[in-house]
Amino acid sequence: LSDFQERFAKVLHRHRLRARLNQEELAEKAGLHRTHVSVLERKRQVPSMVAVLKIAAALGLTLTELFREVESDKPPK
Repeated sequence: LSDFQERFAKVLHRHRLRARLNQEELAEKAGLHRTHVSVLERKRQVPSMVAVLKIAAALGLTLTELFREVESDKPPK
């Protein structure tokens, strides 16, 4: 799981910056607490499926798109 945490954190951070959102703004769009986004980006917690779904929607991604990138750990072309 730690490998997944690390890859998810990188993808989350990359997409948040690409969307020009700070952690608080993303958390608000996703209906999460700001510290939850921070904890996920710092690899301190494995994200729940509920959190992943909310984050994907807030970033305008499908779950498939998000997981595909986490799986490859490469930005989309």
